Amino acid sequence: MMVPDHLGLFMAAGVVLNLTPGPDVLYIVSQSLRGGVRPGLVACVRGWWRPWASLPVALCMWLPRHWAWGLC
Repeated sequence: MMVPDHLGLFMAAGVVLNLTPGPDVLYIVSQSLRGGVRPGLVACVRGWWRPWASLPVALCMWLPRHWAWGLC
């Protein structure tokens, strides 16, 4: 359990981590600064599309296993 004395430090660390941009944001900003609006938008769409592109593969791996168990 957290000691009440450390609550302020914990909350400050949480605020700092939430305000710090991640690597995906830095990549999009760097692409935008280097090439302009169009490369920045392309980097943004690529980052958004990548997880969705792996969805069919994940479903093909997950569904047959659960069909075999009779869950679907």
